[in-house]
Amino acid sequence: MAEYRKITIEEVAECLGVRPKTIQEYMTSGYLPIGIVKKGERNSYTIIPKMLYDATGLALGGYEPPVISQIDAEKLAEIIRKQVETAVQYELHKTGM
Repeated sequence: MAEYRKITIEEVAECLGVRPKTIQEYMTSGYLPIGIVKKGERNSYTIIPKMLYDATGLALGGYEPPVISQIDAEKLAEIIRKQVETAVQYELHKTGM
């Protein structure tokens, strides 16, 4: 089994251009499925490299994604469009707009 280094909330936030609190909120709500949230008095967050890659395309912590030989550009564009649309809707809902 591969060895991965710990990925921090701060590292993911920097890569995605958001605040660490945003990553925590997204993980807790299930909007960003990149790891495990242990809920308690103070939540604990564990980021799983493959889940991070699958959800965001970020390969951090030593994770090396499999090589893709064929990319369906139209399907990829549709997936990205849906994710952006969902993110915008989430932010609008969060701000009450």
